[in-house]
Amino acid sequence: MQLLSKEPLTKPVMTETMRHVLELAVGTCICRVGLVDFFENVKHVCKLVVSFVERLNSVAFSFVMQGKFS
Repeated sequence: MQLLSKEPLTKPVMTETMRHVLELAVGTCICRVGLVDFFENVKHVCKLVVSFVERLNSVAFSFVMQGKFS
């Protein structure tokens, strides 16, 4: 059996298998890291939305108060 043959017959099969293994491993890592990042981003966006709504409420409240007292 020659290991270093010039025509590797098993190479395409091995690269295909290795590609699937790599995709699975990378996909699992991305899913784990990505989910954590995703939830952090969602929390961050929620905080931004809440602060934006609070600002809108205070601006609207100040306009209403100005209208009442003017």
